[in-house]
Amino acid sequence: MSHVAIVGAGLGGLSAAIHLAAAGHRVTVLEGAARPGGKAGVVTLPGGVEADTGPSLLTLPHVFDGLFRAAGTSLERALTLRPLSPAFRYLWPDSTQLDLHHDVRASERSVREALGAEAAEDFRAFVGYAKGIWDVAAPHFVEGPAPRLSRMVEHLSALPRIDPLRTMRGAIHARVRSPHLRDVLMRYATYNGSDPRRAPATLLCIAYVDLALGGLGIEGGVAALVRALVQGAERLGVEIRTRSWVERVRVRDGRVRGVVVDGGALDADAVVVNADVAH
Repeated sequence: MSHVAIVGAGLGGLSAAIHLAAAGHRVTVLEGAARPGGKAGVVTLPGGVEADTGPSLLTLPHVFDGLFRAAGTSLERALTLRPLSPAFRYLWPDSTQLDLHHDVRASERSVREALGAEAAEDFRAFVGYAKGIWDVAAPHFVEGPAPRLSRMVEHLSALPRIDPLRTMRGAIHARVRSPHLRDVLMRYATYNGSDPRRAPATLLCIAYVDLALGGLGIEGGVAALVRALVQGAERLGVEIRTRSWVERVRVRDGRVRGVVVDGGALDADAVVVNADVAH
């Protein structure tokens, strides 16, 4: 049994911890903040109401169901999910209001009513464009391991379909004429903290997931998802240490030996880093 140290207790770190522990490894998760969750943060408002400060929606529920089943339960047993309609309401200073739903046809009708027939036509075409990116990217980069460099040549013919050489902003402006609809679609860059003026158009597959594959609200917010994942990990024997700042990964003789955390050494056979790229 290997000992695996995971840096960061965000959703990715907790997911890795559950899968590794379920596979029989000893797992220690090291989180610098006071509690797990990473970008899935929470703030307590006056009156004791908790509000998400990061993601507030669950997409691709089948992925999370597989994760919870690895932890010995299921998504349905772990959380109460609620369909949301409308899912989003956009408001502009000129009094324009647009509601979007997790149903493409309902959203297209809403775009037509709020922004006109031309915008609805662009919206429908844009969803088809985003679907093309998703169909290529999902099997290799989302729902399966990324292809090895040695096999990338096999996927060269698919590169134009994922539009990697344009920015998100460039692709949106080329396909959408309504300034209001452009605003809405560029918001998808915020889902992973990107700048739409610099991020590749490939990331517009996120729009397809959100608009066409649907999303669900979680009773208790995404904070409830974090708590459920922590409980699932701990049931499998995962140790989660908060307020534990990892300074660096220890490497000796070309092999990972563990991490330096709070000035001390933690031995590990492997290290999974779920920290931000900046770290």
